[in-house]
Amino acid sequence: MSGKFLNERCHELILNVYEYFCHEKDNFGPLRNVEAVQARTSEALKISVRTLKKIIDSKKMNLPLPKTLEKPRKKWKTDDLPASLQHTIRDIIYSKYAEKQVVTLDTMRQALEDKELLVASRPTISKILNNIGFKFKKDCNRRALCEKVHVASARVQFLRKYVDNMNSTSPLPVVFLDETWVFATGSQKRSWQDDSPKSVKNANYSSNGKRFIILHAGNQNGFIENSSLIFAANSKSDDYHDNMDAANFERWLKDQLPNLTEPSLIIMDNAAYHSRVVEKMPSSSWRKEELQKLH
Repeated sequence: MSGKFLNERCHELILNVYEYFCHEKDNFGPLRNVEAVQARTSEALKISVRTLKKIIDSKKMNLPLPKTLEKPRKKWKTDDLPASLQHTIRDIIYSKYAEKQVVTLDTMRQALEDKELLVASRPTISKILNNIGFKFKKDCNRRALCEKVHVASARVQFLRKYVDNMNSTSPLPVVFLDETWVFATGSQKRSWQDDSPKSVKNANYSSNGKRFIILHAGNQNGFIENSSLIFAANSKSDDYHDNMDAANFERWLKDQLPNLTEPSLIIMDNAAYHSRVVEKMPSSSWRKEELQKLH
């Protein structure tokens, strides 16, 4: 049964057996004679001995389960699903993504019917997914990227070093540094609009003025004095990182960070210009003059 989805009735029977064994544990032994197999089984599952005998007889004769055992599927309200059924629906969605399948209302409806969990319309499936925390929105793989093995491993290493520093006999003060940008006259990302194109700003209209790149460092006491760097952006790219390079960053490190009054633990992100290869490995695209400089 490994990897199989269990319906609501299976969950109920499993809990019944678990509770029965817990009672036996509290009793320091069986509640009934171990030879009374059918009686113990019916009590554990909380079903009648008659029902149990029908199932056993059907198994011995290789017959399908008695029709009397098949109960009508309960019609759950979309906002009142059992926790176990909600968990199962989540597992179905996660398994589909793990198998690189597309998750839609139609595929979910079919999956729930195939597993005999729920029969519902597309609008009902939509309400259920919304109620258990799923939203239909633009795909973003950032969360998955953050949990890749090498990223998670780097995060663990960072946290260990950070904690080791905090727990040391003489911890270094922690200094955070980062970059951001600001327009000369500020910027407004939202505005009141209707469906008419007359309410949308011209795409080529620039009312925010010149953009400036800001580098700064700070600790628990605030910004480090005299450690800021502000310069006008040259690139018109929407990504302000295009205006930064290793040369600007290294110049700031040498000129501004000496304002730190004591040895510090500096924490920064993994932006491309925060690290660079000092001696690049030659490649087939290198020219003769570049290769000669290596000697």
